Amino acid sequence: EVDAATLAKRRIIAYQSPGESNNTGINRRFAAMSEAITSMKGSYEVRRFYSASELSAHIEGLGADATDTVTVALGYGALTELRAAGAPADFNCGDDMDPNLPHWGVSVWRQGVGSSAQAVVAARAKWLAAIGNAAQVVDASSFVALASPPPTAPPLPSPPPLAPPYNVWDCNGMMTCSSGHYFPECAFPKLCDGAGCVDCPSGHHICAPGMGYYSRTCWSGTKCHSTGCVSGEDPDNPYLCPEANADPPPACPTPPPLPSPSPPFSPPPPPPS
Repeated sequence: EVDAATLAKRRIIAYQSPGESNNTGINRRFAAMSEAITSMKGSYEVRRFYSASELSAHIEGLGADATDTVTVALGYGALTELRAAGAPADFNCGDDMDPNLPHWGVSVWRQGVGSSAQAVVAARAKWLAAIGNAAQVVDASSFVALASPPPTAPPLPSPPPLAPPYNVWDCNGMMTCSSGHYFPECAFPKLCDGAGCVDCPSGHHICAPGMGYYSRTCWSGTKCHSTGCVSGEDPDNPYLCPEANADPPPACPTPPPLPSPSPPFSPPPPPPS
C-alpha cells in the first residue's frame, strides 16, 4: 500500500505525443493511470500534456513542490520528444526500448514473438493482425477467396438535421466515439473522452476532441485551451451542453422492411428426345 503522506503530496504528470492523441492504446494507459490515482485517493489528479515545453513550464511553476512531481512518458515516442526538448522523464509507460529508464508494460521482444505466433496459427483468409498498438487488415492474394456477402437492405433515409446541441448526438441519443476514446459510444447527455463517458454540464460548451484541449467542456465566457479554460470567446467550439433535464434527441425513423429473397434459379427441363 502507498502511505497517506506520499499520496498527499505526490503529483503525477503524463506526456503524450500530439501525433498519438487518437491512439486508443495510449489513451487507455492514461485513463487507467487516472482511475488508479483516484481509487487510491490521491490529492492531485493526473495531468496530461501534449507539449513538452508547456510541461516543463508547469513543473518549473510548481517551485518547491516540483520535487514531489513524477513525469511519465506515455510511450517511447513521447519519451524521445521529452528528451529532445530537455524536459524531465522519470518513467515510461509502455515498453522497454530504453533500458536505462524504469517502465511499465511488456517487452518489445515479447510483442514480436506473440505477433509471430498469431500469424502462424491464423486462418488463411481475411484476418486482423494486431501488432503492439497498431492494427492492420491483411488480405493477401494467396489467401483463399472470401465468400460473397449477403445482400444488404437499402440504406435508411437520412434524418433531418437537428438543432444544437442535439447534432452532437445521433437520433438514438448516442455519441459515436473516436479511436482515442475509452468507450465506443456514449449516451446523451454524456460526452466521449479518453477517461470514459463524462458529464456535459448545463451552461458549458463542448471542447472538440483530438485538438489537445485539457478539458472536455468549458463554461460560458471562456475558451478551450491546452492548459484548461481561459478567458475569451470560443468560436471554434460552438456546441453547447444541453440544459438540465433536457429531453434526448428525437427517435430515429423506422427502417423499411427487408426485401423478399429471390427464388433460387432452376434450369429449364431438357427438350424431349
